[in-house]
Amino acid sequence: MTDRIIIDNEIINKLTKLSITEYGNEAAVSSSSHLRWKYLDNPGGSTYADIIYQGSLIIGRVVYAPRKFVAKGGSLWAVNPIDVLIDGSYRSPANFPQLMQGIRNHDKSQLVYFSPNNISTPLYEKLLKFRPVGTFTLSGIPLRLDQVLTNRVPKWICSVMGVLGIPWRGLVRGVVKLLRLGVKVSLVSNQPSDTDVDSLNSHFLESPVWVGDRSSAFHQWRFYDGPRFIYRARYAFSNNELVGYLVARIADFEGMRAAVILDCVVRPGSSNRVSRALLADAVNWALLERADLVATLSYGSSAIANALRRFPLFRIPKKMSPQKMAVLAEWLNEKRDNEDPDISLTLADLDVF
Repeated sequence: MTDRIIIDNEIINKLTKLSITEYGNEAAVSSSSHLRWKYLDNPGGSTYADIIYQGSLIIGRVVYAPRKFVAKGGSLWAVNPIDVLIDGSYRSPANFPQLMQGIRNHDKSQLVYFSPNNISTPLYEKLLKFRPVGTFTLSGIPLRLDQVLTNRVPKWICSVMGVLGIPWRGLVRGVVKLLRLGVKVSLVSNQPSDTDVDSLNSHFLESPVWVGDRSSAFHQWRFYDGPRFIYRARYAFSNNELVGYLVARIADFEGMRAAVILDCVVRPGSSNRVSRALLADAVNWALLERADLVATLSYGSSAIANALRRFPLFRIPKKMSPQKMAVLAEWLNEKRDNEDPDISLTLADLDVF
């Protein structure tokens, strides 16, 4: 039996047990406090789920997280399917389609979007008839060349890269220092006021493509209120006005210590030097943290996505990406017959990091 429910504290305890069965106690989705933050505190509103039961036992779930998008066309509500899981003891060819049968049925949403991993992407494409609208762009810069190339090239090349990595990091350090010179913005770590963040967000109300809401409520919830992850946020001010910010954290990325950039939000029309200064500051921090690389994902053509593709970061060839990183998205309800959704995404719009 499949049932759609609004998530509350009682159901979170049951969902936590399902996560522990699959992932163990250390995974983020196995933490009840993390799930309460992600599901119950979401500023987008009530998070709900489709549940498969075996008797009274929950054996499968897909959670639907609401997300507001804005553009010059106004605003709309989207839904992001997350935390899809079926108990390994009950997996069958019939259970996945049964669990996901409601993925397009959301009365209050006009858009569904998500980015499944390589294993599940074929299931969405073949069984549920989703067609990718594009793929994420992977941008970054390697810092410890031997670590980045481990298991990708012969060991002797890694040894050589380990030696060359020292002057390479020195070069990177010098470049980011130059990028931060002459930029008439001050970078601070103190969290700005809600008014400052909302003022910056207001510039995206005229975005030519749909972008996720970056209001102060979302900013506070996404980057400050969570019990699990610690983020580093840096804010750029010019003439006492917030003109941009960058959020990152250290995380494991395919076995490497990575400085992962979730968002680089810069006021449209600002000089590219603002985003470059924020990116350079992030790379310098990554060097101090002894990260193996800096990495980020972006999709679409918004000012937010474009800011993540600027120097000193480089576009990483798709053949070097560990995941396909397909973007699946469809309009729903009254927008159902429109063309592919013209949306733009960063890691801040997903729940992975």
